Amino acid sequence: MIKGFSETSTVSVGDLAKLLVIRHHTAAELIDRLVKLRLLTKTIDGVDSRRVVTSLTRNGEGKLQQLSRIHSEELRATAPALVRTLRLFRQP
Repeated sequence: MIKGFSETSTVSVGDLAKLLVIRHHTAAELIDRLVKLRLLTKTIDGVDSRRVVTSLTRNGEGKLQQLSRIHSEELRATAPALVRTLRLFRQP
């Protein structure tokens, strides 16, 4: 979520909570964990000091690319079975 939205605008803790449909304090805890892992940074918004915004670190970008590759490989491997299963739900 952060990667997708941070290219067009900043993503706050509140924004992330809304996007993930979780409570604000849950999003804050997730962000704090990612900050400790050095995958995210969080800073005070320059326009609204009540707002904390997040961004991916270089390590976060690398981890995201790694996970994307793994997930793409999994989808390629399971695609034939997924297609067969989805065909069962097509209207006759």
